[in-house]
Amino acid sequence: MKQFTTADPGAHQQWVTHPRGERPEILHHWMSSDQTEPIIRFRGAAICSSESSPLLHHRIFLEFAEGGSLWSLMEARRALKRPIPEDFVWIVLMNLVEACIRMEEVGVVHLDINPHNVLLSTNHDRQGGHWLDVYRPVLADFGKTHPFGEALGPHDTGKLGFTSPEQFEAAIGISNKSNDKVHVYGIGFTIWCMIRNLGSGLEQSLDSNPPRAVFISPQGTNINPAPPAFSPDPRITVRNDVDLNSSKYSEGLEYLIQQCLIYDPAQRITLEQLGERVGTRIFERGMDQSARPADEFALMDTFDEMFVNADDAIEA
Repeated sequence: MKQFTTADPGAHQQWVTHPRGERPEILHHWMSSDQTEPIIRFRGAAICSSESSPLLHHRIFLEFAEGGSLWSLMEARRALKRPIPEDFVWIVLMNLVEACIRMEEVGVVHLDINPHNVLLSTNHDRQGGHWLDVYRPVLADFGKTHPFGEALGPHDTGKLGFTSPEQFEAAIGISNKSNDKVHVYGIGFTIWCMIRNLGSGLEQSLDSNPPRAVFISPQGTNINPAPPAFSPDPRITVRNDVDLNSSKYSEGLEYLIQQCLIYDPAQRITLEQLGERVGTRIFERGMDQSARPADEFALMDTFDEMFVNADDAIEA
């Protein structure tokens, strides 16, 4: 297990100020204190200044994730022209739900969930104390967090291309609050990018005149009823998922992700509902972790590690 220090050239440096004014290393420590949670591990912090700013900054050091990012895996599978195995998609989904539940327990919402910020780590143990001999997806990059239930501002979009409808609306002056529905959309869209192998997200820009954004939202398909009508801002385009009917994944997975992507947060499922449905599906697929040994989750038969660049391993 690699411990980062200020002298380590491989350590990722992250500059953040938490919106509630707390020191950022405290936020990271809170969220990774329970060693069973799928959260990137906090390794330490230093206070420093720079020539460009007289203010002191907190430099945060996080664990090394040997498997790279989820985006790296998607690129590897694209090179192999093979889809990501559905069992692993469910594992990513389960771990993201658990990570977001943990964040809400400490009163914050992650505003930047995307394939670049989900890392594949071997430093995380399973329930029962057994170390995983395969990658576990963990959530990273807490530079964009927001107090739960408070109003979103114009700079709370996260990475454009992956931001939620309510975040983009807040950026163009439409009032919205952060809550579990932001988490649900972020989780759902990350999984949607996995199963569509779309690492760049959707077209979203605040620099254009006027700002423009595209979102995927179910509008009535063969597996999903249309949600109630809505009228988004004319600067926002909401389109159906044209690849849904040719999907290589199960109807149950596709239906659940469509429920996460509903544009109107009032009609979107809650994080609690998502967690319940994921747990049910994992049990139905015979994937409950208590019933199967860790090596059955190995990706070695379907994922060649040589395609992951170690330099991409920490995007947190």
